[in-house]
This record gives sequence, structure tokens and C-alpha cells, in this order.
Amino acid sequence: MFYISDNGIVTVTGGDDFTLPVFINANNLWQPLKYELCPFTYLFFAIMEPNQPFDCGIVRKKFVPEDFPDGKILIPVSHGDTENLLPGTYTYEIKIMVISTDELGNKKEYISTIVPKRKLFILE
Repeated sequence: MFYISDNGIVTVTGGDDFTLPVFINANNLWQPLKYELCPFTYLFFAIMEPNQPFDCGIVRKKFVPEDFPDGKILIPVSHGDTENLLPGTYTYEIKIMVISTDELGNKKEYISTIVPKRKLFILE
């Protein structure tokens, strides 16, 4: 069983596969504009225990634009990612990193949280 509420709270049965749809808004709430992933863009997804930092997530995934060939960002979570999680409350978060080069050839990394911590309930 998989359910995602209007405010992004996920409920899933442990050991189930699910796909999390993500829309990155490049404009504002009143005139949404889909952000197009470009080269040197990385998407990071993590499931954490409550109060655990993103970098220490118990499930962590990294995606590149080629992982979403049709432009739709659908984050797959397999049964192997959730089968060993005990029933209870977790959180998930999604971040994006864009690497750019300035006119002097210096690389810069910009990291933004696109989905702040949201609850994820694992059921038996």
C-alpha cells in the first residue's frame, strides 16, 4: 500500500515499492513553471529517522538527469529500501545540487532543498 497526501506525507507498507513524483517549481505558487534538469544537476533523496540529519539518512539515493529521460521526476523507492525499516515514523527530504563554472573556470556548487522534511509512515 502506498499513499501520499496533498501536503506530501507518505504512508507505505514496509517492503513495498513506490514511486514519489516530484515537481520542481522554477517560478512561484501562482504561476508554476517546471524546472528542467540540466547537465551537472544532481538530485538527492533520503529517508531519515526523526531528528537525523540528511547526510546520515538510512536510505540515500542520487539521481542525474539521465535517470529521468522524459523529464518527469519520479523517484523510485524499491522494496529493498523499506523492507528492513521497522514500522513507525520517519522523514524524507529531497535536495538538488547544480554545479556551474564561472568565467574564470572556478566550479561552484549550489545546493537547495526542494522538498523539506516531510513525514513518512512505515506500516506493518
